[in-house]
Amino acid sequence: MTAVNPADSNAMLHTRDVFHVTPDRLPDNFAVLQACQMPVQAVASRLWCRSCGQAATDACVDEHSVCTLKKMRAEDAGPLVRGLDEGEAAVRALLRAMGDASNDVNNQDWLNRLQLERRRMTAAKDESERSASFVPADLARTAARLVLDLADPAAVCSVTLRRGAAGAVEWRAEVPPADNAGVKLVLCMLGCDGHLTQQPPETQPQEQQAAAWHERPNEGERQMSYREMAAAMAVGCRVARGRDWEQGWNYDGPSQRPGTVTHMHADSDVAVHWDRSTGSLWFRMGRDGKYHLRLLAPAPLASLVGLQGGDNCLDLAPITAESNLNNMSKTLADGSLAQVRSIVCTSQPFPQFVQRVLEQTSPHLTGLHIRSPLARHLDVVAAMPALRTLCLTSVTETEMRQVRSMASLQSLELHCSHHLPLPVMEFPANPAGLRLLRCGVYPLATALALARAHAQSLENLQLVAASTEPYGCPDLALELRRCGLRKLKRMVLIRHTAFGSFCRHDRNSCRVQKEELWSMFVDSGLNATLVCSVCDLAEFRNSNIV
Repeated sequence: MTAVNPADSNAMLHTRDVFHVTPDRLPDNFAVLQACQMPVQAVASRLWCRSCGQAATDACVDEHSVCTLKKMRAEDAGPLVRGLDEGEAAVRALLRAMGDASNDVNNQDWLNRLQLERRRMTAAKDESERSASFVPADLARTAARLVLDLADPAAVCSVTLRRGAAGAVEWRAEVPPADNAGVKLVLCMLGCDGHLTQQPPETQPQEQQAAAWHERPNEGERQMSYREMAAAMAVGCRVARGRDWEQGWNYDGPSQRPGTVTHMHADSDVAVHWDRSTGSLWFRMGRDGKYHLRLLAPAPLASLVGLQGGDNCLDLAPITAESNLNNMSKTLADGSLAQVRSIVCTSQPFPQFVQRVLEQTSPHLTGLHIRSPLARHLDVVAAMPALRTLCLTSVTETEMRQVRSMASLQSLELHCSHHLPLPVMEFPANPAGLRLLRCGVYPLATALALARAHAQSLENLQLVAASTEPYGCPDLALELRRCGLRKLKRMVLIRHTAFGSFCRHDRNSCRVQKEELWSMFVDSGLNATLVCSVCDLAEFRNSNIV
């Protein structure tokens, strides 16, 4: 392109470019001017309305939560990207296991096969990243479980060689993979090929699973008498006006607010701090036949995750209670979820919001409590690599089967009501093993089966139970003996439920129950501390430090 003297008014710009159109179709100065005067496209057409679920209008920009189309697409792709990252981490773990095994294998043929498998795995990983149909969650769970089992010194690999598909067994061997690099290498390659599948747990015949007692609820079957209330009262209990409340007393305020027991005297008097006052006052609970107070139904049992609290614990209830969609959108977008390490939530009434929160916190969440969980929520939970404490309220059979395959858990809490019991279930032994189990599920046989599955690692067992025939079981000590607990250090008997009901309890039957359990522990070679949530309230609170 060559320019002429700009001072010459008749000068024109010349170019050597070739145009493949006729001269009458070339743009002229008038076409350029018309293009400059065209109206700019409305900003709203490039925005997405989260509230309407469609392209934003001008009204949406003023009234709803909107974002750019680019950001919307990035958020929708987030779960897939995180899933790909988890799948890649699982593949890398398998590659490391294969690499470690190859260091101990001297046979050149094995090394050649290893290099070929490594290249195939790398190619498969690259292909998975390009495939939108790839589902990495299953790969992540399978790989993580296989790596864990290969490192378990108690794991045994059984090898059987048959002559023909249905022929007789010619060779058989049992080798621990943790001590044999060749076996570990073979199992890794079988897992990569998809030829290694995890078998479902073997269950006993139904007639052997059935309990020898008639299941019944732990909750009290009658109204507690004032004498029983006095016996069950302890520091921390919630109380209100009783039958002998003196006329003219207004310590609890005109609305008759409840109070909290702060001290107890040997003569059965108790000190109460009323919610509306600043100090504590003493009242009679049995002295001279006077009962100034009555015991209120307890608050629902606080979960292990809720007790941890702290700045890194997020309770979603205040966010969802007001049904404020903008607040929920802000929570998902402001980056604050990156600091969250534990969550307390209910799946309803916004299950989509709960799922998005779980997906964003999945890589770093260590504690989670879900009430009435949904299967799709637990699909996300099952792939959380750092999760150590999980609490499920109103758990069902489906969720129980999802939870039992989570090898990373150290503390597990489960509750269901007597009206919606679980079936009798058996559980496979977990190589990692739980350290703490809190259980308030029906039937008792399922809770005992869960304790039995973790008998080699369980240190703290907390059971929601009545002091007389819990769950209808006439001999709780005998049933716990059959669990084969090996490392138990603390047994906690919780006397109220996760749904806000008292369990049957009095101090005499509690003492007898604890003596029977203590004798069983001694006979089993265990040195375990026994704690009742009513009789030993201070110790009970200390036992909930996870």
